[in-house]
Amino acid sequence: MRVFDVLLRNLIDDAAEKDDRAAAVGNKTDYLESLVKSIRSCGVSFNIWTPKSGRCERDWTSLRGDDMKKIMKNLPEKLMFCIHNNTHDQTVKLWNDFSLILRLINSPAVELKTPEFVFNMCKKWASDFIEIGKERNGYRPENITPYIHTLVYHIPFYVSNYGQIRKFSGQAVEKVNDSIKTIYQKKTNKMDCTIDTIKVRKRIENLCSEMERERRNYVKKNDDWWEHHIRVTRAQKKENVSKEIQAADEKFHVSTVNFRQLIFINRRGC
Repeated sequence: MRVFDVLLRNLIDDAAEKDDRAAAVGNKTDYLESLVKSIRSCGVSFNIWTPKSGRCERDWTSLRGDDMKKIMKNLPEKLMFCIHNNTHDQTVKLWNDFSLILRLINSPAVELKTPEFVFNMCKKWASDFIEIGKERNGYRPENITPYIHTLVYHIPFYVSNYGQIRKFSGQAVEKVNDSIKTIYQKKTNKMDCTIDTIKVRKRIENLCSEMERERRNYVKKNDDWWEHHIRVTRAQKKENVSKEIQAADEKFHVSTVNFRQLIFINRRGC
């Protein structure tokens, strides 16, 4: 996710730089706005604003989880005219390659690959990142973060020894932490809160250990349903309803405007 944040920041800086150059010569400055619209068209809520504190020039919506996956999958093909043309193809390739790496290291297929294969794949991506830095400031060697270093020099070791990187997800730990904070905030007596929280957690584990619902088998039939097809289906339903209303109006020779006028007249008559 941190690497994704770097890529997203560079896109925003790229579009903002285009706006600055356009403003300098008196042209229209809507590149950053176009980028925001492109991100929103991927099905996520996103905005950019100027913080009142003045600690930075701009800030934007933090994207996580499913939103990040939607952006990684759909945004690269929508970057035309949002960022500089001379590095557009390189930037799109960088995003697509990172998405490919992310899917690989989080899938069981990575266990069939050698560490050298994963390392060369990640190293090539980092080299492409720095190559764009010859034209764009956000991709220079000093912008290589510890997370990018970890991706190149440590992830291949982990996946070769332990398999897919999903095993190291801290989501379960974060969930327990949220539960503990919720318990603490709801208690009126906060003395020895640590001990009380541990007791409550253990009590919940003992009570729920034999009553947990068994996970049912589920086979995903369509991977693109929640990202694409569901929106198409809903749009089709709305279109069908509109057609049925129009057909009913034509059948009874009543237009929408006349029907509303008829209701208004009837109400006045009452």
